[in-house]
Amino acid sequence: MNEIARKYEKTLSVEADGVFKESFSLKQNEDKAVFVSDKTGTVCGVKIVIKDFSPDLLYKVVVSIDFDGENRVRAPIGTFFGCEYGQTKADIKTALLSADISGGHAHFENGFLMPYFKNCKIEIINNSGFALALETEVSLNTSLSYDPNNTGYFTSSPYYPKTDNEAGKNSVIAEVCGVGHMAYGVISGEDIACGCEGDVRVFIDGLSSPAVESDGSESWGSYGWGFVCPPQCNPFSAY
Repeated sequence: MNEIARKYEKTLSVEADGVFKESFSLKQNEDKAVFVSDKTGTVCGVKIVIKDFSPDLLYKVVVSIDFDGENRVRAPIGTFFGCEYGQTKADIKTALLSADISGGHAHFENGFLMPYFKNCKIEIINNSGFALALETEVSLNTSLSYDPNNTGYFTSSPYYPKTDNEAGKNSVIAEVCGVGHMAYGVISGEDIACGCEGDVRVFIDGLSSPAVESDGSESWGSYGWGFVCPPQCNPFSAY
């Protein structure tokens, strides 16, 4: 296990000073706050278990997070937990995003560190047409502190439905406005037989040429295709 993996393991277990668990039923079109804090801290993990799971819940159940008085995250659980289309019928265990939708009960975990400096509220929203039985777990570390002048927030960009490809044109998958630092990106697709191929381009500040361009989506964000042994690593598998 390399230093990256040790860092996340330590943060998520040994250093966590509070784990907040709830089991509850959520009526249709109902939302519930599962975590509220009014002191500086870092959310080190968000887990959700949904009983009697069906794949349409990947986009009908939504995670909403306010950091320091502003709504920073509003995303379907499929997006938030890196299992957007539910195409993999297996137990996916990585360093930062995990999902198991192979059985009757679905298990999800997001282990990205999410610092805030004044307050935090995490809500679950049920946009399905029926009541759901859920379990949630939020891990908080108040001693893991960051410089607020040099730290961004964990955030989500708008949810983009699939679009038809047009030859010679870019397909916009996200558009973010404001000032900040992009630390990581996750790209998913539906019905992609070979999902590692593609040319990912990031245009910053209105430039006509991409400021960041990958040599294929396998090199963007989560994985360098073929590098399955140490010393190579990535935030998901974190050898």
